[in-house]
Amino acid sequence: MKTSFEETSDRLSKFEKLIAKYGIEYAKDSIFYQSAYHVLEMLEMHKGKLKLDDSKDTRPFYREVIGLNEFVIKLLHVADHPRFDILVPHLRKITTGSPSQTTFTPVTDADANKLFELYLACLVLPEFDNLALDDPDHSKGNNPDLLFDAYGRRWAIACKTLHTENIKTINENWDGGQKQIERCEE
Repeated sequence: MKTSFEETSDRLSKFEKLIAKYGIEYAKDSIFYQSAYHVLEMLEMHKGKLKLDDSKDTRPFYREVIGLNEFVIKLLHVADHPRFDILVPHLRKITTGSPSQTTFTPVTDADANKLFELYLACLVLPEFDNLALDDPDHSKGNNPDLLFDAYGRRWAIACKTLHTENIKTINENWDGGQKQIERCEE
């Protein structure tokens, strides 16, 4: 029986084949590569071939691996969906942004924000109809990031990622998202 570490490694291999199918390549210094490498490190630690440094706080390491695994699971779940191609422009951001939704990303990592939109799109795509995403390369920030049909009406989601604990900034993001959705309803 496979362990969850082996399953995570297998999923990662499937994911790499998926992105290669769309001509997506990532550099060895990319966040994705580093996170994928950590998955392999975790597998080697589980097998006893690599020793975990007990003097280090391993929580960030595990948080990163868990976040990458969750991201990969969501994408593989929709990989065979007939409309998967609408996700590919966002998927290309895997080469430059942080895919993990369980780790801190700096405000300057705009591509991590686009990967958050992709993550939510993976949740919407198999359940609802007529999904449309804001262009990840030419977004002006004034449209909702996801639009879809559900329960007899059009729905909008304005994705906002938090990069601060400053309540004023959080409220400004909330207000900005609300305005994006209201413009969509006009």
